[in-house]
Amino acid sequence: ALFAYCEPARRKIVLAGAGHSPPLIIGERRTEYVETSLSAPLGMLACWEAPSVELAPEPGETVLLYTDGLLHRTGDPMDRAFARLHAAAASVPKGIRDDPGAIVDHVLHTVLPDGLDSVDSDEDVVLLAARFE
Repeated sequence: ALFAYCEPARRKIVLAGAGHSPPLIIGERRTEYVETSLSAPLGMLACWEAPSVELAPEPGETVLLYTDGLLHRTGDPMDRAFARLHAAAASVPKGIRDDPGAIVDHVLHTVLPDGLDSVDSDEDVVLLAARFE
């Protein structure tokens, strides 16, 4: 799980992770994973607490959230799957960087060029892109 509190007008996001893959920030000057503190997955401990991290996306940047099913469906080891996702996000054409839906389509088709049905898997794949002005 990933818990997020967002104040769009202030371009502020507070994140706390519970075993979820780190979000990606995609922009003109950077494409990078958000460093989140590691904690036990939700439900593993009777009393769960996770440190939070605050980020402030720059105007024009997009925060990309995704399920680990996207990584698993690549068939690659996790380090290569993360590298593949990063490369896909970094290669988003400038002409579509203002359209979160187009960013998601580009990333999905770049990471899984043969489509979701090319691998027999029960892994869910969800991507969510939020652009900040």
